Amino acid sequence: MTSERFIAIATPTALLFALLAVVLPSSAGAQYARFALPISLVIGAGLAFWVGAFYRAGMRNAFWLLGGFLLLYGLSNWDWLLSSVAELLGANFLRALLIYQIVDYAMLLAATVWVVRMVDVRRLSRPGWLFAARTVVVAVAFVLNGMPTVRELFDLSSEAGTIYLVIRIFDVLVMTMLVPVVWLYVQNANSEYRENSTFMLVLVGIIASLTSAYLYEIVKGDPLTVIAASEYQQRSFRDVLYLFGYLIIAIGLFAHRKHQEWSFNRLDRLLLGDGS
Repeated sequence: MTSERFIAIATPTALLFALLAVVLPSSAGAQYARFALPISLVIGAGLAFWVGAFYRAGMRNAFWLLGGFLLLYGLSNWDWLLSSVAELLGANFLRALLIYQIVDYAMLLAATVWVVRMVDVRRLSRPGWLFAARTVVVAVAFVLNGMPTVRELFDLSSEAGTIYLVIRIFDVLVMTMLVPVVWLYVQNANSEYRENSTFMLVLVGIIASLTSAYLYEIVKGDPLTVIAASEYQQRSFRDVLYLFGYLIIAIGLFAHRKHQEWSFNRLDRLLLGDGS
């Protein structure tokens, strides 16, 4: 097995698993989405911790922080758990959820900072810098597109409005920081650095899972609050996009951790005269 072969097999398989959310009958599809979405995040968290144990210093911190984010994010996707906590906390639930989300996204942002610190983005080509600038414009558009909903939520609850705004800002911050890193990996990609492709897949999965919702919002023409109420974990195409993004992160993490082992095994076979 090689990283490229694993990714080539696992990616369409992940798409098939994601499509089950809409292929299954209505009740089964919704139940599948409610189960598969948080489970895929928790699996991703375990893989991130596993990868982090392989590294030292900066990259270890990045993967462990990513694992912490995925774990907390996965727990918040369990409807029954969220409902139980809401019933327990009562009027304090939204305030507690705001703190929870800030802590969760702070870990993702810290992981992103560690990644950016380990990569010299000054080596970006001119097209790379231009693409990064366009990414900033898109990020601002994502935030501005959500402002009418933010104002409506603030009228109902300051905590709800703050949660909605904070999550959107954190998502676009991570996007604007990681897009140049992905471009740099593509810019420097060659056969000697195949391990980079597995890490790049992790980053692409993170970017896609965080920002596809905002593209979906613009295409649909409805605010995310409406989309979430009517489509999230309800056997919808939105569930497919979320699940596929989460599975891509898991695939990239697993391939990244196994890359060296597969490379050494392939080298052994070549030395023994088996080029398969």
